[in-house]
Amino acid sequence: MQRIEDLTARAQARHRQGRTLDAIRLYEDALEIRISLYGADSPSVKKACDNLCDVLNGAALKHLQNEEHEAAKLLLKKAEALSGPDDLITAVTYNNIACYFRRKGKLRTALSYLEKAQRIEMRVKTVSNPAGTRLNLCAVLSQLDRHQEALEHARAAVILLEEEIEEVRDQFGGEDAPEVANKMAVLAICYHNLGVENEYLKRIAASLDAYQRGVSIARAYLGADNDITRTLIKSCKAAKVHLEAAQARKPASTLRPGSSMSTRPA
Repeated sequence: MQRIEDLTARAQARHRQGRTLDAIRLYEDALEIRISLYGADSPSVKKACDNLCDVLNGAALKHLQNEEHEAAKLLLKKAEALSGPDDLITAVTYNNIACYFRRKGKLRTALSYLEKAQRIEMRVKTVSNPAGTRLNLCAVLSQLDRHQEALEHARAAVILLEEEIEEVRDQFGGEDAPEVANKMAVLAICYHNLGVENEYLKRIAASLDAYQRGVSIARAYLGADNDITRTLIKSCKAAKVHLEAAQARKPASTLRPGSSMSTRPA
């Protein structure tokens, strides 16, 4: 037991220092000992697997952001192997695997992982990021030109996130909590996606309304210089041009709508 504690403490220290791969190796060593002592099905091993999966997913996302796809894939395979088919951490892993396949241009494979993640989340009572999978589904379906389905997921993401924001306000004491600002940033992305998908479906007035809501949220919580705010303002201006042209029965701009965003690097 002391050996496990020592390895875990060293792993945590390496993780804090940013030496993530060293930390992962130490966590793996501790896990092997834990399995030999308590068995693979013990609650202690289950908790250790979940913790290691969380570290593996975080490291994989950093590799994806740096375009280091194969390194990310290796870590995500490890995370997938460590988690059970109905574990909530598995849904997180599936979202990140979908991100990997989206980066590789394999959109249908990405979609299959997101659908598996959604099925897991629908079976559990508490989900840490209920809108995340919906937003990722919206982004992939949009790339597949399945815009009505993408729109439905964007709408669901708005509803889920607004409910979550109310809970976060109650939990952390009001509007000024950083946790609220983080959720509001994602809500701005939700409204951006609503705008994009409505625009693809030629519902320009609904598109403009969604963009305007997103701009209002982004300006209030992210500031005018934030990339999300700028994207929303640009989309909003383009939607206004399209709406004015439609009302005047003139040909609108030939520019296509923007792209729906995910909660992970695209």
